[in-house]
Amino acid sequence: MATQDFKLIAEPKVASNIRIALNGVKEGITGHTIMRVNQTGNEIIALNMYKPIEAHRKIGLSPKTPEETSELEQRIIKPKAFHVSIPTDWESINELNHNPRGPLSEVVTNSLKEAMEREVVRSAFGPSIIGPYDANEPPKELDKNMIVKIGDRIPGRSSQFDNTTADRLLLAARNLQKNGVNFKNKSVYLAMTSDAYTTLFGDIRLISKDYVQYANWENGIMTHFAGFEFVITDFLPGGRKQPCEYDKEGKRTTTPSIPLPQLPKDAPKDALQVKSYALYWDKAALETAIWKNLELQVGLRTERSFSHLLYGSFQMGCVRTEESRIGYIEMPA
Repeated sequence: MATQDFKLIAEPKVASNIRIALNGVKEGITGHTIMRVNQTGNEIIALNMYKPIEAHRKIGLSPKTPEETSELEQRIIKPKAFHVSIPTDWESINELNHNPRGPLSEVVTNSLKEAMEREVVRSAFGPSIIGPYDANEPPKELDKNMIVKIGDRIPGRSSQFDNTTADRLLLAARNLQKNGVNFKNKSVYLAMTSDAYTTLFGDIRLISKDYVQYANWENGIMTHFAGFEFVITDFLPGGRKQPCEYDKEGKRTTTPSIPLPQLPKDAPKDALQVKSYALYWDKAALETAIWKNLELQVGLRTERSFSHLLYGSFQMGCVRTEESRIGYIEMPA
């Protein structure tokens, strides 16, 4: 009877609140992508809006359709399903009847948000499906020219010791500017781990003091530098919550999905080790889709001290839309 009561009374409201929270994510990398919500079907088409189609010069007065035609490049978002089971008791379940936004609802929401953030990171670094889906086009890989290597230096830097983290951000900004990204549109982001942010903060305040004037500060926190708005997240490769592979049962393992490069055995003693990746992108270069079929259920666990489970599941996916507007930086922290 208790499970039936929840299904009739609380489930629609709780599911609605969770759906609204997932669709309205503002934080992390996910919150700085193009969001498409309440999707249906087996795939979503995302158009590459930055790969231009050639414009023909018009000859004469009569309109004429060019013989050569081309189509906008399509990217395909395939949904992936994620779910979470929260052990609890009936008292906590019953509380949702009175407060659909209660703590238990928040736990389910945050768990699914974390799964979504990891999948967005996988999609940002991994291959993108080119459409139409049945065209057998090979997946599109991240552009190697958009990778800022740990040893890359700006002109005038004589060695890796005066090649600061701040310099690497300038190289990333240069890559986007060369590809036509307009930094004045205020939708250019750089995500880094908390450790990488701490290192960058020290570089700018203590080492490269000339850079202080080019950073934006709010209550002592650096929010922007070199045109990038910062997103601090440990879901990036090398971060504490980085994406890891799943086993056959769908459980997350400790094997990183995006492994970091290791130093060769014959590397010089002063060689820098890559400890994380920082992702940089123009907002329109990443598109996230969330499907409308969020599911919420209550199950029984009679053999445990917590007699119930609150189960939530949803589907989402992400894709890069254009490789010239997204890249990453090899970070020493």
